[in-house]
Amino acid sequence: MIYSFEISRAARILMERLMGVQPGETVVLTADTGSDFRAVEATAAAVYECAAKPLVVTHLCPATMGKSADPYLPVSALSAVLKQADTWVEYDSAGLMFTTPFDVATTENKNLRSICMGSGDVDLLVRCVGRVDFDAMAAFEKKLTGILSGASSMRMSTAAGTDVSFKQDPKIKLHHTGALLDPGRPAPGSYTLPGAVAWAPDLATVSGTIVFDGAIGIPALNLGVLRQPIVLEIRKGKIVEFGGGSEAGLLEAYLKGFNHPQTLRLAHTGIGFNPGAITRGRLGNLLEDERIWGSMHWGIGEISNSLIPGGQVPAPMHCDGICLGCSLEADGVEILRNGNYVHPELMESAKQLRKPIL
Repeated sequence: MIYSFEISRAARILMERLMGVQPGETVVLTADTGSDFRAVEATAAAVYECAAKPLVVTHLCPATMGKSADPYLPVSALSAVLKQADTWVEYDSAGLMFTTPFDVATTENKNLRSICMGSGDVDLLVRCVGRVDFDAMAAFEKKLTGILSGASSMRMSTAAGTDVSFKQDPKIKLHHTGALLDPGRPAPGSYTLPGAVAWAPDLATVSGTIVFDGAIGIPALNLGVLRQPIVLEIRKGKIVEFGGGSEAGLLEAYLKGFNHPQTLRLAHTGIGFNPGAITRGRLGNLLEDERIWGSMHWGIGEISNSLIPGGQVPAPMHCDGICLGCSLEADGVEILRNGNYVHPELMESAKQLRKPIL
């Protein structure tokens, strides 16, 4: 899609409505050589229209993610730039989350407002930002997070074979975009494209079967939208067995190749509700895939300090896999059924959120 007319409006919504960019601020946009520069340039133009100062930083595209990408990045220079930014928009196709520049920026720059747009292209920006009713999303997300934070146990299943149960950590930290969706300027913090809630349950209680049948984001393996499901057997939060086709074998070799205990452990789960999100192409777009309506995802590897009580759990990598058309029960009450929100407190809000807008 070209979206010649729509892109400028979507970029303006991102900068004004969501990030609350103010006149005179320095807004750093990072991108790599795999990024969609139409989206980057439209966003930089929107920054300028807000009377702020855009700075676009481009680097090569690493073949991997997390700390294992550090050797391919200008770590010192990138960290120094981000420490001086007021707002940071990340358009890196390989993602900078969990890299050293990300850690430096989000821990040492206490005034930074950052948003991860991942490999966000023009298509994503229009569908998942420009055509979303964020007031309706705010109402839906508030109800959903209330249900999730109040639950003590959960069971997730899919028609593809997922059947996994877990307890919630009583100190659960839900990572969501509520501050972006609320009226006014968001507080400093690290945000992501709206339309998903992520959290780390009591990971030692996660047991059962997880089947990734949507996508998994590992650039080093050219893994994106899956040709065959990947089956993971989980015991107490650890992957103990891999099943499926050749892609499952690639994932197993990749994770075990780090020879690090955390790369075989789950990091978090999450649930999607952006009405514009779809699966696209061979490699997909993991940031968007995680927000597909009624999907859930599981992270593997490093755990962000925004997700777990007690702080960051380091690992040399992090990746997420997508389960489509999920069913989810919280304390025996249905939240999702085959990818549809059926909880009585969510049904009307979900209907409003899914209304099409131009």
